[in-house]
Amino acid sequence: MMLAKNDKIIIIAGVVVLLIAAIGIAMYTSPSVDEDDHITSEEKGYAVTWDTKTSTFKSSEILTIGKNEPYSESYEIDKDNIVSVTVEIEWEDDKTTGIFTKRGLDTLTVDVTCDGKTQSDESKGNGTITFEFANINSIPSEDVIEAEDFEEAEQKIKDEYYLSDYQTIDLDVSVSIGEIRLLKRAGDTGNDIELTITYEYFEPSLMQDDHDDHDDENDDDDDMNSETLKKTYYNLVGLGLVH
Repeated sequence: MMLAKNDKIIIIAGVVVLLIAAIGIAMYTSPSVDEDDHITSEEKGYAVTWDTKTSTFKSSEILTIGKNEPYSESYEIDKDNIVSVTVEIEWEDDKTTGIFTKRGLDTLTVDVTCDGKTQSDESKGNGTITFEFANINSIPSEDVIEAEDFEEAEQKIKDEYYLSDYQTIDLDVSVSIGEIRLLKRAGDTGNDIELTITYEYFEPSLMQDDHDDHDDENDDDDDMNSETLKKTYYNLVGLGLVH
């Protein structure tokens, strides 16, 4: 069917309007946000994982436990997020008699208090006494923190997860002299011990999440604009207005 000249002009004008509108949509960009405009920037996602670490404290000098002077001392672990604590005491009776069979062996008695719990043990002659305090704090599960920047994400982790309950270890050690002969007993003044404290704790590892929903939305908008231009062009071709 042949179109009248006026009809063709109307169709051309309508198509031109559609084309201009499509180009305008495709080229439209959001206006920049002035600092004076009170618009909150979008938050980002930060993935949080937890690293478990171990540290060891060892007494810098030999501790002497006198036969009439029990040893009492407190040690503080100045670390957040403590998971477990192990206290180890190594010792040996330095004054015994006998060659094949040792006689007059001393007995070491130890009480250790940590996380509100007390453990006790004793050893005769020599040995290593170990005390374990487990499950003081549980390691959190992995999470995603929403924040405007890295510093805010770190602060949110501290506010929500950090357990700043520094652990104090109370140590009480005494020795009972095993020698019964008066002269030998008088010459035995006590024993030395070596103290080792090992503790496990956790720290966060923070990384920005790769997935950004805002970027995905922009990609979708670009695809829609491109599709609009394509459809408009094909319509013009179908009407014979462009080649």
